[in-house]
Amino acid sequence: MARLALRLYFQELARPRSRERDPGAPVCLPPTLRLADPAVGAGAFLAAALAELSALPADLRGGRGVPELLGCLAGRDRDAEAVYLTRVRLWLLAAAEVARRGGPFPPLAAIRSGDSLSEGPEPADIILENPPYLRQENLSAAEKNALAARFGRSLPRQADLYAYFLANLKNELKPGGVAVLVTPVAWLEVDYGRALQKELLRSFEIPLIITSACERWFSQAAVHTAVSAFVRPEEAGRRPRRPTALVNLSRPLAAAAEEVVASGGRFP
Repeated sequence: MARLALRLYFQELARPRSRERDPGAPVCLPPTLRLADPAVGAGAFLAAALAELSALPADLRGGRGVPELLGCLAGRDRDAEAVYLTRVRLWLLAAAEVARRGGPFPPLAAIRSGDSLSEGPEPADIILENPPYLRQENLSAAEKNALAARFGRSLPRQADLYAYFLANLKNELKPGGVAVLVTPVAWLEVDYGRALQKELLRSFEIPLIITSACERWFSQAAVHTAVSAFVRPEEAGRRPRRPTALVNLSRPLAAAAEEVVASGGRFP
């Protein structure tokens, strides 16, 4: 997912009208890059993103090493213990380079306890996210009322919790930004998903949706999931440059992932 998001993001940076670079300047990650997970959990996506960022050629990452790249990462979660584990996980990944330089560990202040659905937006250039799959029947009345007050025009009250994270992308993703999320497939199939689809298509291009016909990607979740990519155009109202590629895998994701990311045809 991190590699897919970076590929799409570099494509947006390379566009002639990209606001993140001067015309004629080489394509590289902007100094202000913010890569976020609004439901960070134990930090698996941020750890994968750090690995992908640090593997980029030095010119594409602006010469930044792992400690500097850590400063590009952000995340929020209601579980303070999960936030602590995320910070430790990332510090361990940076330990060798920090020890070699002899400096302190980055504080990772942008990875903190919080609720991205109720707090103010913290817009990012890239979002990687696996939002919680809590069903609407398990939300309290107070939680439903708070979500309805903020997202009532986008989603009916029978929407499951993950759908609100999709609706919140328009607040959390900068123009020219890219988001890749893994969610239940329900938003593509159920009644409440129709309103959400219309809302997303008003704000985003959706270049790719991947599902699987042969496996569940999370054994602990009794739902079928999809990986969906979203691009927020810099120009409001820009017509989509490409149709959505719908990929339904007939073999395990591990065997097909590199093929899908590197495929030609209509994607990306």
